[in-house]
Amino acid sequence: MTLHIFNPETDYALAVGEGPYTPPKHVAALRQKFALLPSVYAAPKDIILVTGDFCPEQESNPEFLEAISSKKITIATEENISLFLPEIDSVLPWGWNLNLKRLLTALGVSADLLPSDSSLGKLRDLAHRRTCIPFRKMLADKLDLPFYHCGQELFSLGEVKNFLSVYPYSYFKTPWSSSGRGVVSSTHISEKGLMEWASGSISRQGSVLAEPGYNRKLDFATEWICKDGDPVFLGVSVFKTSPRGKYQGNISASQQELSLLITEACPGWDNRFIEAQRETLQKMIAPFYSGAVGIDMLCDEESNINPCVEINLRITMGHVQIFRYGKEF
Repeated sequence: MTLHIFNPETDYALAVGEGPYTPPKHVAALRQKFALLPSVYAAPKDIILVTGDFCPEQESNPEFLEAISSKKITIATEENISLFLPEIDSVLPWGWNLNLKRLLTALGVSADLLPSDSSLGKLRDLAHRRTCIPFRKMLADKLDLPFYHCGQELFSLGEVKNFLSVYPYSYFKTPWSSSGRGVVSSTHISEKGLMEWASGSISRQGSVLAEPGYNRKLDFATEWICKDGDPVFLGVSVFKTSPRGKYQGNISASQQELSLLITEACPGWDNRFIEAQRETLQKMIAPFYSGAVGIDMLCDEESNINPCVEINLRITMGHVQIFRYGKEF
């Protein structure tokens, strides 16, 4: 049986690194509200671990309740997880981080089922947004794309000001964050506010990532899983974002319908992009990481495709939508 955990705070915990982490209220509320989300993609008779802030009323979510009943899924708590430990042969959280490993170790989960500290350190390095820069460059070479800005890591406020002077419409991002949080657009904040935000990011996480803004027409993604050193393509997803780049939800539709949405908005989109991403994942990610991967992309009003806006080394809502239509891990 697989033990599932919905821990949406995982990107923030990666930012902290080795220190203890307590999620902010909005993340804790999300974790509580969707604690049973893994029921969508869990296999029959799997186990979902809920944390101390789980609210029993959440079981009334019709989709989760139906999945839990039909699949005979067990809901375990930190207090009774020991009863199920002998049955668990794998662990599948929303995303891995050192704080989660410490919790599972304290609960008695076998070390054989948990990643090593060194592999989690490598995951943290790969999850840093600077990974997108060489990833994009490799994709551009493989796809023979015309030059576009691959992003830049900035380490001082002077560098932030210089970037802004060249690209007045820009996006700035913290090295680790999730769902569009930790992202600011120069058109939605004053320069003074931007500098204060950048100063905080540099102080806490060491840098900010910057790239020119795009006139977005469509946000979409490819969803993968890395197994035994190989990236396996699962499908595509399409999602909505605010003008500031904040995630607002996925479009629920079949792969055929989503692919049609993408090709209508981005006439140049075809399997070349998927194959180029596969080859780049094969070289840069899969040898060092096992688990779910989501590559966020965008198409602008001129139908230009940015083939890598973000790399998410965890399960995404895009994965969940694909699983709703019959895919399995």
